[in-house]
Amino acid sequence: MWLSQLPGGQELGVIALFAFVLFALAYTVQQFVGGFRADRE
Repeated sequence: MWLSQLPGGQELGVIALFAFVLFALAYTVQQFVGGFRADRE
């Protein structure tokens, strides 16, 4: 896996970035679903 080829310090940054992207994606989906439900009712 390409992550293992990076220096240890960069690996943490990649993991943090990946976690942030997942969090942002989950938040966006939650907001979208919340707005969609509000429109349906």
